[in-house]
Amino acid sequence: MSSATAETIDDYIATFPKDAQSQLQRVRRTIARSAPKAVEAISYRIPTFKLNGHDLIYFAGFKTHIGLYPVHADGPEFSPQVARYASGKATLKFPLDEPLPIELITQVVKAKLRHAKAPKTRGSQEPGHPPHAPTCTLALPNRSERVEDEGGHSLWLHPCSNPTH
Repeated sequence: MSSATAETIDDYIATFPKDAQSQLQRVRRTIARSAPKAVEAISYRIPTFKLNGHDLIYFAGFKTHIGLYPVHADGPEFSPQVARYASGKATLKFPLDEPLPIELITQVVKAKLRHAKAPKTRGSQEPGHPPHAPTCTLALPNRSERVEDEGGHSLWLHPCSNPTH
């Protein structure tokens, strides 16, 4: 395993011994099959699958295991089978000297897909927050002012470039 930063998942996997490479490739293929719209990337120096511009799931190789992150094993959709591999708050560790639990990895990825964030779009907003007006509705005299709406949300009113609205 090299400490050099990989630019692709292929580069990353190539730094491992042959037997670990085949296991890492199996994890990669399983994630790709389970989340066909996800895009491969390297993030935090490890293989990542992104969906809608957000990190969906990561995996990483170590001397004795493969880690899968983040997996909140206490979620109701996970079977007791997850407990065997759970380590820490959001990590599953699959020992390299045991068969990979492909069905479990598939189940985890599909659960992550159900909870995946919507695509990032220009002008998107968080649920419960009022939309921002696309046009100027109030002209202020050359300064910005912070106000709160009825729901307690902070809004910034800016000088209008066209005060005839």
